[in-house]
Amino acid sequence: MTSDQPSKGSSAFGMFVLCVAIRVIQGIAAFLPVSMCVGRVNWGALSAPAVAAGAVSSGMAIGVFADRRLRSAFGPKVIVCLVLLVLTAGLAALGLRSDPEFVITIGFVLGLVVGTDWSAISELARRSLSTSTRWKGIRIWTIAFFAGIALTIVFQGPPAIIFTAAAASAMCLIVAIAKDFGEMEARAEGPTADTMMAELAATEHAARELEAATVAGASKEAGESEGDGTGEECDATECCGGSKPWQQTSFGHGVLLSTVGWTVMFAGLQMLVHSAATQESPLLFALIGGGFILGAALIFSAAPATGYAVALLPFLIVAIGGSLVSCTATPEGWLSKACLFFLTLSFGAIHCGVKLMTGELFSDCSSDPLRTRVIASSLFAASITVPTVLTLQSLLPVGPWKAIPILLVLISGIAGLRSLPSPVVSSMGEEDPDVPEDELQDVMATIAE
Repeated sequence: MTSDQPSKGSSAFGMFVLCVAIRVIQGIAAFLPVSMCVGRVNWGALSAPAVAAGAVSSGMAIGVFADRRLRSAFGPKVIVCLVLLVLTAGLAALGLRSDPEFVITIGFVLGLVVGTDWSAISELARRSLSTSTRWKGIRIWTIAFFAGIALTIVFQGPPAIIFTAAAASAMCLIVAIAKDFGEMEARAEGPTADTMMAELAATEHAARELEAATVAGASKEAGESEGDGTGEECDATECCGGSKPWQQTSFGHGVLLSTVGWTVMFAGLQMLVHSAATQESPLLFALIGGGFILGAALIFSAAPATGYAVALLPFLIVAIGGSLVSCTATPEGWLSKACLFFLTLSFGAIHCGVKLMTGELFSDCSSDPLRTRVIASSLFAASITVPTVLTLQSLLPVGPWKAIPILLVLISGIAGLRSLPSPVVSSMGEEDPDVPEDELQDVMATIAE
């Protein structure tokens, strides 16, 4: 039994590396159609990059629902191989043709397999990590998506880079076909330590809600809270606390915040990439890519200690000021370059923070996949808001007026954070999480296998 543990550990590590590589490729696929359309033909008030962003986000919205359906109908190996097959074919197709209409069509197809932070592949990444390393591993896996987007921005999609990404996807497909998913499938089917911990966290969370409602005298609300999530399997993260009793954020509120995050990524980054493309400066592309990754890393460091609302507000304020300055500063000056870097850093932090907050505020239960509905609805909403923001910006006169559309999005994000019904303090990243004997349960689960 002892000799089997190193092989299982190496197999789990190999699975995690495969998931990280897939996530980088998914990041490339998410922004590559948009990047390839920058500076291309415009159709009236609409630009090709705006339509491409809408196509990718629409595909992602459909892919969120499809991933959840396929996850219960097929094993993880089928989903991983299908995702990699579509990624390989789509990226190879973009390397062969670059006319905007074709790029937009392939962008929609790639959006179907871009995935989110709670897809089947993310579940494989989580299950391949032990409790003691899960936070660090998921931080790497999440930032891998930002790294893929940054690579797309820095290299600006020449055919050689696109074919390299397609070849990497094909290699991952070969590894996935040859890899044994039996252990992961057994974990997904059986009542493992992870599943029991998730059920325990959901039950304890419902019990605290019931206790808080009883103290407040709201007996009716307490009865409803007792019925939520108890006795069913929920993919939940216990996050919220503070001096006030915890209250569930409404569906519409969550869609608004999530839409702000997706709009900042697609519309905000596209504005900066377009500005860098007009100057044809490789330094600006490097600043955009580096700032986007650094922003995600900063929010991972700040949010668990301060809470998402507190951590996100400074980045939203910096983004508002940076948007105004970027529309008035001289493009060739140092102020414009510094503004571009800090603006990109803020966009990366906002997008990452909103995604993490959505995962902690909403859970996916077997009877009500609330998180899936929030994310999918926000992606559909982003497919409308992103082209709208970019179209309005192109119609406004030169100067600070051009910042108005993205400012409205950022102000909506501040309003959404300020009106959250409960503090959002993450329990992720703690050295000693509030679940007893996590490491012992991991060892017991390994022995039971």
